[in-house]
Amino acid sequence: MKPYIKHVIFLAVFAMFLTVAAGPVPPQPNVQIEVVSPLPATMNVGDTFTVEILVTSDVTFISAAAMPSAYYPGRYLVAQGINIVHSGTTATLYVTFTAKDPTGELPGGVAPVSVVVGVRYPMGVLIAQRYDYLVAVN
Repeated sequence: MKPYIKHVIFLAVFAMFLTVAAGPVPPQPNVQIEVVSPLPATMNVGDTFTVEILVTSDVTFISAAAMPSAYYPGRYLVAQGINIVHSGTTATLYVTFTAKDPTGELPGGVAPVSVVVGVRYPMGVLIAQRYDYLVAVN
């Protein structure tokens, strides 16, 4: 047998081994992430508003979490912490924002903020969704 044929056979067997060793692709769960109460377009300094998110899944998740994200962290609109629900098929998550400073000097007079929701499943499956808002603070 010629030397290059041994290499070709070795590479073919090695490729089959890697395919089997990688295991099956984890199934994608059917998950719905719905914002029940979205952040309003306008708030006044001192106002608070809670964004409510409903997560529904056809299989049990390890955890579901919602967290705030802000382009100007600590200014204009602030939110504290992460809301996490451990294990289940449904979860109601909350992120509360407080209007801190007027946004009149910002481009367009609004502060960009987001709510990020992630649902974690076994075998490393993660489903995430981001909801962006532009909020004017008076």
